[in-house]
Amino acid sequence: MWDARDIGTAVRVLADARASAEEAASSDRADTWDDLARLLLHLGAVEEAVDASDEATKFADESHDPSKLLLLISKSLLSLGRKEKANEVAPTIRDDARRARALAVINASA
Repeated sequence: MWDARDIGTAVRVLADARASAEEAASSDRADTWDDLARLLLHLGAVEEAVDASDEATKFADESHDPSKLLLLISKSLLSLGRKEKANEVAPTIRDDARRARALAVINASA
């Protein structure tokens, strides 16, 4: 286990995570970028987390469950205060129930 306050280790972990996202098999690429976005968010790198979420969105169709992934990304973007971006992702969710959930959450937000 590493300590997030150890900047040197955090930088190495992020570099490894980015390399993993770029080299992942196509079916895992979106989920790997989403994992990276969550790690970046945990480290307080909000803008980088949003960028990683954008990458995850690009590869969502290759994911094992694209609708679930896009719902999670949309909700994550909304929690980051990126309502406009969340509103761009939500309509691309193919599953009607998940798309409706994402849009309902977005529309209910301030």
